Amino acid sequence: MALGSKASTNGHRSTTQSPGSDAASGIGRVIVLILTTPARLINWLTTPPGNAIMIGLGVLYFGAVSAEGYWQAMNANNPAFVPKPFVSDAADLKFFFTAVIAPSFWMATVVSLIVQGIQAFVLREIDIAKAKAEYEAIKDYRVPDPEEGQLDLAEYRRKRLKTVGMRTVRTRGALIALTYAIDAGIALWNYPVMGQSTGELVINLVWILASIFGTEAMINLFWNAIAPIKPQVEVLPN
Repeated sequence: MALGSKASTNGHRSTTQSPGSDAASGIGRVIVLILTTPARLINWLTTPPGNAIMIGLGVLYFGAVSAEGYWQAMNANNPAFVPKPFVSDAADLKFFFTAVIAPSFWMATVVSLIVQGIQAFVLREIDIAKAKAEYEAIKDYRVPDPEEGQLDLAEYRRKRLKTVGMRTVRTRGALIALTYAIDAGIALWNYPVMGQSTGELVINLVWILASIFGTEAMINLFWNAIAPIKPQVEVLPN
């Protein structure tokens, strides 16, 4: 009996972990968690829905750059408050409070939002895949020829649609060209290219492009980022 009891006791001890082993395992898991946190954070911020946060911050940043540019174009003495890499414009975040209490800043912001909104809307409409799908859906459809003496309403509507459509395209194109011309003028005012050294010229050209296309590009990237996380409603057949 004594031997059997001793053997069972030894078996029980061999299958039971000591408190020290549990503590070491817990510490190991904590260390792994700490070491992998940066990688997991980067992964979350670069995939939906985390990337929408980063792109959203980009929208706010470039929107602020655009509003600041319009504000400074209204008055060259208005201070810069958005820090921009490699740009020596004495920008300081403390001047943000100077801007928000100035009515002229809000006027500039409204104009900037209108311009950027128009450009973002047009960029979002340019969808080659969508246009191709719409064409594929109707490419094999043919309207039958009308009988002699009948009024061809389809032809009338087609001509009217073409006329209205071309007028819409021309009007929209002129509006977009105007908004980009305004943006380019503001950008050239804030980031001059004449009389600059080679390094300053390159930096200013980069920021000219960023100030013209940055906001609307970020807006479209933001909508694309949140598209995969939108709830999908599936309609089941009856």
